[in-house]
Amino acid sequence: MPTVNEVQPRSSGSTLYIVRDVQGRQCLAPQSQPDNLNVTFLVKLDPKSGQEFYVNVTTRAKSWDLPDIDAERAADPSHKDGSELSPLLQTVEAFGTIYELTQCDGDERYVPKRLPFEPLPIHCWRPIREASAGRFLYENCETAERVTKLPPIEYYCDAVRQIYEFYGIEGSYVDAIRPCFGKENRLVESLSIQYGPRPLRSDEVMELAECYFQRHDKSMLGEMDSLLKQWHGNEIGFVDALYKEYGERPRTTRERVRAVYAQHCPSMIVSSDEQVDQYKERDDELFDALKIKFGPEMINGEEPLESIMQRVRCQFLKYDPERAVDIENILAKHKGAEVQLLELLVCHYGPEVSPEEREKLLKGHLQTAWNEAEYAFGDRWEADSNEHSVKETDTSKNGQTTPTSKETGAWNCNSDEANLRNYNKEELNDRLALAKLFSEEWAPATPRVVTQADSVAMEVWEGVEPAVSRRSSSSAAVDASSMSVREANETMKSLRLASSAPRESGSIVSTSFPNTDTAWRKHTEILETERRLREQEFQKQQQCIFFEEEKQAREFEAHQRLLAIERERRSQEEAKRIMEVAQDAAQHAVRELTRLQQLRDDGSGCDERTGDVSRQKEHRQAIEALASANEALMGQFSHMEAQLRDALGSLESYTERNEKLRAENLRVATNFSEMQRQYELELQGMRIYLDDTRVRLAKKINEQEVKMLHLKKEEETTTNNLRRELEIERNNAAKAKEAWELEKTELRTTIDGLQQQVKTIVEERDHLKAKLNSRDIVLSERTKEIEELYDTMKRQRAARIEAASQTEEFDLSVVLAEVRASEEPSHTSNALASLSPHFNPSVNDSPEANDLQKAYKRSQHTVLELLAVNKKMKTESEKAREFIGILRQRVRSLEATVEKLELRQLAVPDIPVCATEHDVVVVNLKEDLLKVGSRLLEADAESTRLKREIRDLRSLLSLYMSNTRKL
Repeated sequence: MPTVNEVQPRSSGSTLYIVRDVQGRQCLAPQSQPDNLNVTFLVKLDPKSGQEFYVNVTTRAKSWDLPDIDAERAADPSHKDGSELSPLLQTVEAFGTIYELTQCDGDERYVPKRLPFEPLPIHCWRPIREASAGRFLYENCETAERVTKLPPIEYYCDAVRQIYEFYGIEGSYVDAIRPCFGKENRLVESLSIQYGPRPLRSDEVMELAECYFQRHDKSMLGEMDSLLKQWHGNEIGFVDALYKEYGERPRTTRERVRAVYAQHCPSMIVSSDEQVDQYKERDDELFDALKIKFGPEMINGEEPLESIMQRVRCQFLKYDPERAVDIENILAKHKGAEVQLLELLVCHYGPEVSPEEREKLLKGHLQTAWNEAEYAFGDRWEADSNEHSVKETDTSKNGQTTPTSKETGAWNCNSDEANLRNYNKEELNDRLALAKLFSEEWAPATPRVVTQADSVAMEVWEGVEPAVSRRSSSSAAVDASSMSVREANETMKSLRLASSAPRESGSIVSTSFPNTDTAWRKHTEILETERRLREQEFQKQQQCIFFEEEKQAREFEAHQRLLAIERERRSQEEAKRIMEVAQDAAQHAVRELTRLQQLRDDGSGCDERTGDVSRQKEHRQAIEALASANEALMGQFSHMEAQLRDALGSLESYTERNEKLRAENLRVATNFSEMQRQYELELQGMRIYLDDTRVRLAKKINEQEVKMLHLKKEEETTTNNLRRELEIERNNAAKAKEAWELEKTELRTTIDGLQQQVKTIVEERDHLKAKLNSRDIVLSERTKEIEELYDTMKRQRAARIEAASQTEEFDLSVVLAEVRASEEPSHTSNALASLSPHFNPSVNDSPEANDLQKAYKRSQHTVLELLAVNKKMKTESEKAREFIGILRQRVRSLEATVEKLELRQLAVPDIPVCATEHDVVVVNLKEDLLKVGSRLLEADAESTRLKREIRDLRSLLSLYMSNTRKL
């Protein structure tokens, strides 16, 4: 019965069923019990009715409807209060790994099955009931680590096995797993980083194949199940076959989600698979939720390959610097899956570094490689060059003539081999490794001046290429490597000259072009193309070497066969000679016998008969000896005949095999010629591209030189104008400074005069205050006297009232109240005015009252004068206070201005006091010119690097031509 491929989540009553993978198949499991295989169902299709039905994974029971598990648990009284959980399952499946519940030392634990070794306590997990969350936790029996899901230990072991078998790693994979018990996942990741992409789980392989087929061949979607069954146990080979068939590996949803959690929340990687299954067919919603929570994805599959490779290098430089030397080999092993390699590094080591730290790491590693290369090549090669120059001077002193171009070419061919014998093999290998690291990747390109002598040497070298091509491939490779070392030495020397030239001349302008960004991008493309060509060339060289070795082996076998055939032919000829001798002896014996028989028949005499008898006996003995020898020879001949038959059969088989080998050699030769033609076409295209690049660079260099000439002229004119303006500004600044000094002195004198005026005003105010105080004292004394007089007058009036009645009444209390109120300065005049009508009719007759009234009027007049003076002094003091405040503000502003000027003179002593915008423009222009000079220097270095690469390609072409001639 057919199985439904696309299974969607569904519900049955109150139970929600989610999709999960069981042994590579999509099944339905309740969301409350996703790991319970007893309630997990496989969805199948009835061919007759076309209706879906469900098959239990454990019991194989079939049903048309899904059971309502949550309703059954709610109806069970043992689970109503939620204090108890369902019983433990006998078997639990975790991504293909089967865990079985066993009893050990009175304790229940889940033990993995089908492992290539005996499970240890670190592989066993103890179930712990967590009633509050309604689930089981699993505690490791050795480390006491707690997890919510059991690890797929069987998948890890099978992944290690596949890596060992697919990449041909020596040793047993079980022995590699034993030291890493409990950390099998880390072992798989480490092996995958070192050797190549790791094998995927069955569900991941299905998703990857679906992505491939959706993109390239949708007709293969119906055959995925058969393909997975066919490649079961060799998923890594299946992924490699997909890559070879369709190209670059696409990113699956699981890989993207796992990379997001590895960047931001590594603890959530365990639950990423469950989350992906939960959002099946709703990937956009999942990534929108992750974007809201963590932000945009940091790893993008559409990012340029160079950027991905730089990020991979930064991961190694930050977390594992020991592997940083082998980055290129690792990238070559993960070719086509660089994004997956970056995701694997993030999951294995940790989050990526920031762009600023990434730039620092790359610069630091670049500087380290540069220093190592400079240390490795600097002193030794300088000493060698000095010795070589000393030898040349000695030869010139001795009167030896300089060789011609042909002699120079022959000397180059011999001297290279002679020089290579002088160096130690280990030292040469170390230098070559450093030169390769320095020249191909890390060392920045440096400008190099090609002299006429160098061009002549290059012509001589091209002239002796046919002679060099006749050497062996190993010596040619060593010569090429020594040339690269010498070029690296010359590059280091030219770099020192180029770096010291700006310091000596002091100019900020170089003679190259500033468009280093575009040139650097093109340079990376050229480097990538060159790397690919070198890889193809290396593969072709390996094939050539393999074909050469196979050819030599076949020639050796043919020679051995010819020797065996020659030996057999010689032995056959010797046997023929022996047989001929035996036949001659037998014929001679027969002739003698016939002759003796005739003599016996004749009976010519007794003596003759006796002599004949004796001769006959001798002949018989000789015949018997010959017969025995003949029998031995016949046996030997039969044995030789059998050997000859065997040799004839082997010879026929050898001829058949030679025919096959000849046909295979012809096929290999045709393939090799085709590869050679393709390589020549690629090399021709590369030459055309390099020529175009050289022409473009030459044009750009000329344009930049013209621009630099104009810039120099503009710089000179602007500097002259700025100098004149600076002189004018300096003069103006000096005049302004003198005027400022004069104004400053005048302000100081005015400030001193104002301070003296303030002091005098303050003294006058104090004097007036003292005068007012004294008058207040006099006034208070007189008011006391008036009160005493009022008391005496009150007593007298009381006596008069008693003596005689009067019509007018005098309210003494009102008078006293008005007198007390009159003590205040503001109400004194009013109080005295109110008292006067009361006193007039009553004190007219008393002289004391008249005196008192006069004294009171005088005191009232004095008080009014004092009040007027007080008001006047208050107004003057307010005006003085306002003037003092204005003066203080002006003093503060002047002091602030003075401080600013002093700070400016202290902070910028070299710039004039009155610097204008022209000064700022000059400084900015100088900085821009410095930047332009550095960029021009880098561009010059880039052009030199391209020239060196062209020479390397020429050397590779000569090596390739030598190999083809040998074949």
